[in-house]
Amino acid sequence: YTANNIVFMVAFFRYRCYGLYIDVINNDYIIQTLLRNEKGHPNITTYGLVYGLFILQLYWFSLMLRIVYRKYMVV
Repeated sequence: YTANNIVFMVAFFRYRCYGLYIDVINNDYIIQTLLRNEKGHPNITTYGLVYGLFILQLYWFSLMLRIVYRKYMVV
C-alpha cells in the first residue's frame, strides 16, 4: 500500500470509528439531550440511527482491513 492509503485508513478509523464512539455514543450530554424525546424517554429511532451508523463505519473499516489482509497475507 502507498502512504496515502495508510493515512486514509488511520484517519478513517480515528475520525469515523473512534471519534464517533467517543464524541457521540460515549458522551453523556448527547445521550441526555439529543437522544431523548420531550417526555424524557429514550428515542428508539435515534438510538438505532446512531448505532446503525457506527456499525456501518466498523463494517467499512473491516472491508479495508480485509483488502489489506488478502493483498499481503495470502498463503
